[in-house]
Amino acid sequence: MGLYLATLDPVLIKRWRDILHGYNPCVLYKEEELKSLGADTGMVILSIDDYPDYTARFQRCIVLCSEPRLREGKRLLAAGVKAYGNAYLSSENLKSAVETVRSGNIWIYPDLMHYLIGGIGETVEVEDGAVQKLSKKQLEVARLLSRGLGNREIARQMGITERTVKSHLTSIYEKTGTRDRVSLALLMKRF
Repeated sequence: MGLYLATLDPVLIKRWRDILHGYNPCVLYKEEELKSLGADTGMVILSIDDYPDYTARFQRCIVLCSEPRLREGKRLLAAGVKAYGNAYLSSENLKSAVETVRSGNIWIYPDLMHYLIGGIGETVEVEDGAVQKLSKKQLEVARLLSRGLGNREIARQMGITERTVKSHLTSIYEKTGTRDRVSLALLMKRF
């Protein structure tokens, strides 16, 4: 799957390329190049500051901006954007966003997750007793995730590896019938 970077900011282009060099990203230097991509073209990371009209055009789009705003993030996610955050995300978070979107899930920063969870009155539909199927460790991972922690932070708090956190999350999604971090966080809102 191709990875395309779209911003007019040369500092961001260099930063994103340096962080994501292992993905062999293609830099789009002109709007015409962005326009020519199809909706199902790999993954696009774009700066909403430079290209506000392209945010909902691609199936796998990561939208970054100089000053993320909660309402804007909510609107973009509702429009189909798969990740939203600050253009200067840490290298760890930018790679995490790419991997999360690559695996078909949604990536959002903790403040936005809290905003979304707090603003939703209903919870996700799951089988009765789904949370009771979780082991103690899985339940702890789910609770920490629902507080907005990323995999690395969860691993540090629990004294386990990040790989073990990912393994727990895979099992948690299966046992609870949730499909991503947001739906799991909504489920955990009840407990």
